[in-house]
Amino acid sequence: MNQTPVSAQQYPGDAQRSLITLALVLATILTTVASTIANTVLPQIRAGTGASPTEISWVLTSFIRAGVGVTPTIGWLEHRFGRRNLLLVALTGFTLASAACGFATNIYQMVLFRVLQGALGAMFIPVSQAVLLDINPPEKHGQAMAVWGMGAVLGPIIGPILGGWLSEYFDWRWVFFVNIPLSVLAFFLIATSMPKHERKPRSVSTALASWRFRPV
Repeated sequence: MNQTPVSAQQYPGDAQRSLITLALVLATILTTVASTIANTVLPQIRAGTGASPTEISWVLTSFIRAGVGVTPTIGWLEHRFGRRNLLLVALTGFTLASAACGFATNIYQMVLFRVLQGALGAMFIPVSQAVLLDINPPEKHGQAMAVWGMGAVLGPIIGPILGGWLSEYFDWRWVFFVNIPLSVLAFFLIATSMPKHERKPRSVSTALASWRFRPV
């Protein structure tokens, strides 16, 4: 069966597309910051949770491994529940897990909540890329990915700096609490700007492949 070319009218307007892009970039920054922000406060976390020198490394590795473990399932999850719902649920869970990390009283609680934080945060990056490719016409894919890439690159740079500043002037627990207002803002933007009914049924992997291997 022949496929009808997508007309410009089928893409969101400039204002709506800008809000969606802002929300997706913010979600991406959240997960990239979360992966590095705890690096600078590991001694404080160790003292606050009573962790041993070996156990404290789990705070970092648990986040990374959880993200790696959940990544293969993201395509099935977005096909089953839809990208908008998946992002909203992931943001809600990520916010709660971040708050729980801040309230953790021992290393076992901290590692458990970091696993949840890493698993839920891992969904933001591939789903965000797929959504950006779907809401922009092909000629703007490069521009959209460049804007998204700035957020992805900024996160690991901001994380250690922000973590050091928060621990210096507030408390190490704020490296996790700082995610809460940003997550709420991203949730609000996605809930209000992203269409409930998605325009294209393509999976995350298909959407990304169509951009990565698209002939120049």
